[in-house]
Amino acid sequence: MPIDAPTWRAMSATHKDDVWEYVQRKYDIPAYLKEWVMKDLDQKWTSWKYELRNKYFNPTLKQTEQQIPPDPRVNVEQWKRVVQTWSSNSWKRYSDINKKSKSHHKYFHCAGTKSFADINEEETKIQEVKITQPSSSSSSSIASADDIYSQVFGKERPGRVRGVGTGPTPTSLWGTSSQCQAQLRAENAQLNAMVKELAERLGKVESIVVEVELDDT
Repeated sequence: MPIDAPTWRAMSATHKDDVWEYVQRKYDIPAYLKEWVMKDLDQKWTSWKYELRNKYFNPTLKQTEQQIPPDPRVNVEQWKRVVQTWSSNSWKRYSDINKKSKSHHKYFHCAGTKSFADINEEETKIQEVKITQPSSSSSSSIASADDIYSQVFGKERPGRVRGVGTGPTPTSLWGTSSQCQAQLRAENAQLNAMVKELAERLGKVESIVVEVELDDT
Protein backbone atom coordinates (compact mmCIF):
# COMPACT_ATOMS: atom_id res chain seq x y z
CA MET A 1 0.00 0.00 0.00
CA PRO A 2 1.44 3.41 -0.96
CA ILE A 3 2.94 5.27 2.00
CA ASP A 4 2.53 8.66 0.32
CA ALA A 5 -1.28 8.56 0.58
CA PRO A 6 -2.28 11.21 3.16
CA THR A 7 -4.86 8.99 4.87
CA TRP A 8 -6.40 5.54 4.47
CA ARG A 9 -9.67 7.20 3.47
CA ALA A 10 -7.83 8.91 0.60
CA MET A 11 -6.37 5.61 -0.61
CA SER A 12 -7.55 4.71 -4.11
CA ALA A 13 -10.21 2.02 -4.48
CA THR A 14 -7.88 0.19 -6.88
CA HIS A 15 -5.23 -0.26 -4.19
CA LYS A 16 -7.83 -1.47 -1.69
CA ASP A 17 -9.27 -3.97 -4.17
CA ASP A 18 -5.77 -5.26 -4.96
CA VAL A 19 -4.87 -5.80 -1.32
CA TRP A 20 -8.23 -7.51 -0.66
CA GLU A 21 -7.54 -9.95 -3.52
CA TYR A 22 -4.06 -10.56 -2.11
CA VAL A 23 -5.45 -11.28 1.36
CA GLN A 24 -8.00 -13.71 -0.10
CA ARG A 25 -5.23 -15.61 -1.92
CA LYS A 26 -3.35 -16.12 1.36
CA TYR A 27 -6.25 -16.66 3.77
CA ASP A 28 -9.68 -18.28 3.69
CA ILE A 29 -11.76 -15.20 4.57
CA PRO A 30 -15.45 -14.87 3.61
CA ALA A 31 -16.50 -11.78 1.67
CA TYR A 32 -18.71 -10.43 4.47
CA LEU A 33 -15.57 -9.83 6.57
CA LYS A 34 -14.04 -7.46 4.00
CA GLU A 35 -14.98 -4.36 6.02
CA TRP A 36 -13.29 -5.76 9.13
CA VAL A 37 -10.15 -6.60 7.11
CA MET A 38 -10.05 -3.07 5.68
CA LYS A 39 -10.30 -1.51 9.15
CA ASP A 40 -7.53 -3.75 10.42
CA LEU A 41 -5.32 -2.86 7.44
CA ASP A 42 -6.04 0.82 8.08
CA GLN A 43 -4.55 0.51 11.58
CA LYS A 44 -1.56 -1.51 10.39
CA TRP A 45 -0.83 0.87 7.49
CA THR A 46 -0.98 3.90 9.80
CA SER A 47 1.35 2.22 12.30
CA TRP A 48 3.72 1.33 9.47
CA LYS A 49 3.99 4.97 8.34
CA TYR A 50 4.47 6.11 11.94
CA GLU A 51 7.28 3.59 12.43
CA LEU A 52 9.04 4.72 9.22
CA ARG A 53 8.82 8.40 10.17
CA ASN A 54 10.17 7.85 13.69
CA LYS A 55 12.99 5.60 12.52
CA TYR A 56 14.22 7.22 9.30
CA PHE A 57 12.91 10.78 9.04
CA ASN A 58 15.03 13.54 10.57
CA PRO A 59 13.17 16.91 10.73
CA THR A 60 16.47 18.80 11.08
CA LEU A 61 17.73 17.64 7.67
CA LYS A 62 16.82 18.84 4.20
CA GLN A 63 14.75 16.62 1.93
CA THR A 64 17.76 15.65 -0.17
CA GLU A 65 19.66 14.67 2.97
CA GLN A 66 17.04 12.29 4.33
CA GLN A 67 17.99 8.64 4.59
CA ILE A 68 16.11 6.21 2.37
CA PRO A 69 14.84 3.27 4.49
CA PRO A 70 16.80 0.09 3.67
CA ASP A 71 13.58 -1.88 3.47
CA PRO A 72 12.46 -3.59 0.24
CA ARG A 73 8.82 -2.79 1.07
CA VAL A 74 9.48 0.95 0.78
CA ASN A 75 9.04 2.46 -2.67
CA VAL A 76 11.74 5.13 -3.11
CA GLU A 77 9.55 7.55 -5.06
CA GLN A 78 6.72 7.23 -2.53
CA TRP A 79 9.24 7.83 0.28
CA LYS A 80 10.46 11.04 -1.38
CA ARG A 81 6.88 12.31 -1.69
CA VAL A 82 5.97 11.53 1.90
CA VAL A 83 9.23 13.16 3.08
CA GLN A 84 8.20 16.26 1.15
CA THR A 85 4.89 16.27 3.07
CA TRP A 86 6.61 15.83 6.44
CA SER A 87 9.03 18.66 5.57
CA SER A 88 6.27 21.13 4.66
CA ASN A 89 5.52 24.15 6.86
CA SER A 90 1.93 23.04 7.49
CA TRP A 91 3.11 19.68 8.80
CA LYS A 92 5.75 21.36 10.96
CA ARG A 93 3.12 23.68 12.47
CA TYR A 94 0.92 20.70 13.22
CA SER A 95 3.86 18.88 14.84
CA ASP A 96 4.86 21.95 16.88
CA ILE A 97 1.32 22.31 18.24
CA ASN A 98 1.35 18.69 19.41
CA LYS A 99 4.77 19.08 21.03
CA LYS A 100 3.69 22.26 22.80
CA SER A 101 0.57 20.56 24.17
CA LYS A 102 2.58 17.62 25.47
CA SER A 103 5.11 19.94 27.13
CA HIS A 104 2.36 21.22 29.45
CA HIS A 105 1.73 17.74 30.83
CA LYS A 106 3.25 17.18 34.27
CA TYR A 107 2.33 13.51 34.44
CA PHE A 108 2.19 11.00 31.62
CA HIS A 109 0.06 7.89 31.45
CA CYS A 110 -1.05 5.19 29.05
CA ALA A 111 -4.74 5.99 29.11
CA GLY A 112 -4.93 7.66 25.71
CA THR A 113 -6.11 11.26 25.40
CA LYS A 114 -8.10 11.26 28.66
CA SER A 115 -6.71 12.23 32.05
CA PHE A 116 -7.05 9.95 35.06
CA ALA A 117 -9.46 12.48 36.60
CA ASP A 118 -11.78 12.19 33.57
CA ILE A 119 -11.54 8.40 33.63
CA ASN A 120 -12.32 8.31 37.35
CA GLU A 121 -15.35 10.57 36.84
CA GLU A 122 -16.65 8.32 34.03
CA GLU A 123 -16.24 5.20 36.17
CA THR A 124 -18.19 6.89 38.98
CA LYS A 125 -21.00 7.75 36.56
CA ILE A 126 -21.10 4.15 35.30
CA GLN A 127 -21.51 2.85 38.86
CA GLU A 128 -24.29 5.38 39.54
CA VAL A 129 -26.17 4.36 36.39
CA LYS A 130 -25.76 0.66 37.26
CA ILE A 131 -27.38 1.25 40.66
CA THR A 132 -30.42 3.00 39.16
CA GLN A 133 -30.99 0.42 36.41
CA PRO A 134 -32.41 -3.07 36.92
CA SER A 135 -30.00 -5.89 36.26
CA SER A 136 -30.57 -8.03 33.19
CA SER A 137 -29.76 -11.71 32.83
CA SER A 138 -30.01 -11.59 29.05
CA SER A 139 -26.81 -12.51 27.21
CA SER A 140 -28.20 -12.21 23.69
CA SER A 141 -26.40 -8.93 23.00
CA ILE A 142 -22.93 -7.70 23.89
CA ALA A 143 -24.04 -4.08 23.63
CA SER A 144 -27.21 -2.07 23.19
CA ALA A 145 -27.97 1.30 21.67
CA ASP A 146 -28.84 2.88 25.03
CA ASP A 147 -26.70 0.86 27.43
CA ILE A 148 -24.77 2.21 30.41
CA TYR A 149 -21.69 3.11 28.39
CA SER A 150 -23.72 5.10 25.86
CA GLN A 151 -25.37 7.04 28.68
CA VAL A 152 -22.00 7.94 30.22
CA PHE A 153 -19.77 8.42 27.16
CA GLY A 154 -22.42 9.70 24.75
CA LYS A 155 -23.71 8.48 21.40
CA GLU A 156 -21.55 6.06 19.45
CA ARG A 157 -19.49 7.45 16.58
CA PRO A 158 -20.36 6.31 13.03
CA GLY A 159 -18.58 3.12 12.04
CA ARG A 160 -17.67 1.87 15.53
CA VAL A 161 -19.08 0.66 18.84
CA ARG A 162 -17.10 0.98 22.05
CA GLY A 163 -15.74 -2.21 23.58
CA VAL A 164 -16.51 -4.64 20.74
CA GLY A 165 -13.31 -4.30 18.70
CA THR A 166 -12.82 -3.65 14.99
CA GLY A 167 -15.71 -4.47 12.67
CA PRO A 168 -19.10 -4.05 14.34
CA THR A 169 -20.92 -0.79 13.65
CA PRO A 170 -24.07 0.69 15.22
CA THR A 171 -26.10 -0.26 12.13
CA SER A 172 -24.76 -3.82 11.95
CA LEU A 173 -25.49 -4.42 15.65
CA TRP A 174 -28.81 -2.63 16.08
CA GLY A 175 -29.99 -1.70 12.58
CA THR A 176 -31.41 1.66 11.60
CA SER A 177 -33.77 3.68 13.78
CA SER A 178 -36.83 2.38 11.92
CA GLN A 179 -35.56 -1.21 12.18
CA CYS A 180 -35.04 -0.81 15.94
CA GLN A 181 -38.58 0.52 16.36
CA ALA A 182 -40.02 -2.35 14.34
CA GLN A 183 -38.05 -4.85 16.42
CA LEU A 184 -39.30 -3.28 19.66
CA ARG A 185 -42.91 -3.44 18.45
CA ALA A 186 -42.47 -7.11 17.54
CA GLU A 187 -40.92 -7.90 20.91
CA ASN A 188 -43.71 -6.06 22.75
CA ALA A 189 -46.34 -7.96 20.81
CA GLN A 190 -44.62 -11.24 21.66
CA LEU A 191 -44.44 -10.34 25.35
CA ASN A 192 -48.12 -9.33 25.40
CA ALA A 193 -49.06 -12.66 23.84
CA MET A 194 -47.01 -14.52 26.46
CA VAL A 195 -48.66 -12.57 29.30
CA LYS A 196 -52.11 -13.29 27.89
CA GLU A 197 -51.32 -17.02 27.59
CA LEU A 198 -50.01 -17.15 31.17
CA ALA A 199 -53.12 -15.35 32.45
CA GLU A 200 -55.37 -17.89 30.70
CA ARG A 201 -53.40 -20.81 32.18
CA LEU A 202 -53.57 -19.26 35.63
CA GLY A 203 -57.33 -18.85 35.26
CA LYS A 204 -57.73 -22.51 34.36
CA VAL A 205 -55.63 -23.58 37.37
CA GLU A 206 -57.74 -21.41 39.69
CA SER A 207 -60.95 -22.94 38.30
CA ILE A 208 -59.63 -26.45 38.92
CA VAL A 209 -58.66 -25.54 42.51
CA VAL A 210 -62.14 -24.13 43.18
CA GLU A 211 -63.79 -27.30 41.81
CA VAL A 212 -61.58 -29.55 43.97
CA GLU A 213 -62.39 -27.51 47.05
CA LEU A 214 -66.14 -27.75 46.33
CA ASP A 215 -65.89 -31.50 45.87
CA ASP A 216 -64.07 -31.85 49.21
CA THR A 217 -66.83 -29.98 51.00
